[in-house]
Amino acid sequence: MFLIVGANGFLGSYLRKNILEMTGDDVLCVDIQNIDDAKAENRVKWLECNVTDIESVKKLNNVVKNEKDLKVIYLAVYFNTKNNLDLQTTKTAFNVNVIGLSNFLYHMENISRLYFTSTDMVFNRDGKYTEESPTEPMNQYGEHKIICEKIVNSFKYNVVRLSVMTGVSLAPDKKHFFDEILENLKNGIEMEFFADVYRTMIDFNTASRLIIDLINTPEAQKHKIVNISGDYAVSKYDLAIKIAEKYSLDTSKIIPVKQSEVAIWQEKRANEVLLDNNLLKEILRLKKIEMVV
Repeated sequence: MFLIVGANGFLGSYLRKNILEMTGDDVLCVDIQNIDDAKAENRVKWLECNVTDIESVKKLNNVVKNEKDLKVIYLAVYFNTKNNLDLQTTKTAFNVNVIGLSNFLYHMENISRLYFTSTDMVFNRDGKYTEESPTEPMNQYGEHKIICEKIVNSFKYNVVRLSVMTGVSLAPDKKHFFDEILENLKNGIEMEFFADVYRTMIDFNTASRLIIDLINTPEAQKHKIVNISGDYAVSKYDLAIKIAEKYSLDTSKIIPVKQSEVAIWQEKRANEVLLDNNLLKEILRLKKIEMVV
């Protein structure tokens, strides 16, 4: 059985779809909200669980503790990329991201394999980063992820560091920036995008399939951290152009701007944070990994 913790988001929705397509496993989807709106599917069960509540985690443990091969993908997160958070928001984020993860790992008794999803925001200097590169978090979210990586590894489980992901949203009532770009292009709305900020972007579908392949590859568990990313550096401007071209829409509404000329972030942010995916390709014997628009 696969257990997806935080299953209602963008990546969780693709994981559910691809587990059903790629494996014969049942899927237990866990989230704190909107599970009543989840689509009924064969081999899929939904359960409400709040990882910050120990009794809720214990209840989940009782449901799965007799599973013979419980494979966990842990996505639950409080996502906020701002650094100027008030104290209460900081406490809430820490409670979900760090204490919630710790509750889960401590009280779950029968996990055979677990992958925790981290981020390229653990870096904040221009460069291309391997799994062994020293970390320097981009923001508080990145700080929490670094702490969580160490906790997960201390329990002898595994981490995947993900680059920026994109794609059509499969999550109910949630639009991704991909959907917003497409909608605006169809409506002829002009948009500005950074043309000088690059990430090794990857699409949700490809990323989710790679995570499933890793968790089902015994050799992969020997590696504490594995980067998941595309092969090429892509800006959001590049992405918007690719979306327009795919759907035969007007590219003239896509305006390039420079990060250095637009005051969005209080903190200084790097222009190129690129993940090196050679270890992933070696483990899964892949020649290339490309973002699919």
